[in-house]
Amino acid sequence: MVNIGDIATHPLVILIVGAMISSLLIPRITKRWQDHQKELEIKINLITKISEVIMKEVMSVQFMEIEIKHSDVKSKDFIKKFESTNDDYKQLEIESAIIGSQLIAYFHNDNDIIQTWNKLVENLRRFYANLQSTYNDILSGKVSDQTKWRDKREEIIEEKQKLIIEILKGHIKGL
Repeated sequence: MVNIGDIATHPLVILIVGAMISSLLIPRITKRWQDHQKELEIKINLITKISEVIMKEVMSVQFMEIEIKHSDVKSKDFIKKFESTNDDYKQLEIESAIIGSQLIAYFHNDNDIIQTWNKLVENLRRFYANLQSTYNDILSGKVSDQTKWRDKREEIIEEKQKLIIEILKGHIKGL
């Protein structure tokens, strides 16, 4: 009679069982690792793009706020710089729509990320609108309070940090 212990320890049986376990386990582990790597790559790309878009607009408005204070706002040079800031804002609108669509696609079940992004974009719009208001005040001869942009700038940067943390903690759907 054949002993089960002899069969279980036979080299051929061990080889077959090992091959079966490997054929099931290794692909699963590899797929998980690849999915994790892909998720990290997507998150890093999103975070990089978000940071670039936000900081470009913040710096553009910030430099114009300083420029308004120290320049002749009716000079051709100033107007050219101001038009460049307007172009940056137009680019913000385009890129923020693209980023918003990507966030919805990747994190469609995570309303916090999408709401934080929408709030951040709205604050960037207000930040730009404050610049327009300051410019119009100066053109009309009014004294403008230029400290409000500093507070809004800090709020935007804090919201950007919050969004980055939410993205890093979030899980991309469909991977």
